[in-house]
Amino acid sequence: MLTLLKSHTYCNLKLRIGFTGLSLGITCQNVYVPFYPQGSVVPSFYRHGKDKYASNSAYWIYKEAQVLVDRSWKDYGLQLYQARNATQQKLSQMRAEYDV
Repeated sequence: MLTLLKSHTYCNLKLRIGFTGLSLGITCQNVYVPFYPQGSVVPSFYRHGKDKYASNSAYWIYKEAQVLVDRSWKDYGLQLYQARNATQQKLSQMRAEYDV
């Protein structure tokens, strides 16, 4: 069983449209967080925690949630589903606010 899979989506950056989407876990359990080519700041959550655990790291938070859910879907599956949907909804709302 996979315990971690990172994936990206890419759009046409030559035309300066689109974004890079980053998912730090198995895609069915995560959301794609958009990073735009016009942006100059990477959220701190994505700058921490590489090889060693860090509680302020998006990578490690996704990893912990994934391990819990994989080991006990009946206990954590609904919470993950609700958190993923709420996050996706918030990201979509933020994207609509900032896209001009």
